[in-house]
Amino acid sequence: MAVFPKGNVNVIVLGHQKTGTTVVAALLSKVSGLPYSSDPLYVLDKGLGQTAGSLIKKPEKIAWYCRRYPHLFGKPIIKDPDFIFLYPAIKKIYRNAKFVFIIRDPRDTIRSICNRLGMPGTNRNPSPLIEEMREGNHHWELILSGQLPQQEYADKNSLSCIEKLAHRWNLAAKIYADHADDLILVKYEDFLKDKEGFITNLANDLGLQSTTSIAKYVDVQYQSKGQKDVNLASFFGEVNLTSIERICSKYMKYFGY
Repeated sequence: MAVFPKGNVNVIVLGHQKTGTTVVAALLSKVSGLPYSSDPLYVLDKGLGQTAGSLIKKPEKIAWYCRRYPHLFGKPIIKDPDFIFLYPAIKKIYRNAKFVFIIRDPRDTIRSICNRLGMPGTNRNPSPLIEEMREGNHHWELILSGQLPQQEYADKNSLSCIEKLAHRWNLAAKIYADHADDLILVKYEDFLKDKEGFITNLANDLGLQSTTSIAKYVDVQYQSKGQKDVNLASFFGEVNLTSIERICSKYMKYFGY
């Protein structure tokens, strides 16, 4: 597989949706003065999920997309949550880049997704439709139904969308664990403790020159604000919260949650 683009891409930020990939990539761009590309797979088909779905099935096709759309896949900093499910192929293409994997407690990750889509955490629907979401689209519909990426579970017919999201978080965590030596780990919770200092240190670790103060940008809301202080037991209900913690238990322990 050909390396593309040669030397143009410095950093790739990946991780599950709603783990902080957007804010971290945006602030790395601000502190370094380098442009970044946000969600190229999503942008290509305007939320249909077809590009991401196709590439997850045939990841070797990513090279064609990189050559065809350099304005999306050739910026110095690239951020796309779905890249984690393509990681081995992405790594082969961007051999000269450094990779940042962002993790967040799965309970907060899934709560934030529910907030983003206007869905109750107690939802037991296995496959919510677009019209049941706030500003939903087919990309999110595929994610919630367990089709992006396609996953096989022994009890898939009885799983709620919340449980499918837990399995999806688990898969992203496993991919990191399998390739931990190649990825720089960022815990979203550590970022929140000192946003400016954390990003400045991360930029230095990535070999990016810190050229701009980001003090005025660290609290900018890059996506719709979630209910961070909500009681998780009340938000999810006993069944969904217990399911999340059971499904994600191995990697929650791995990451210290």
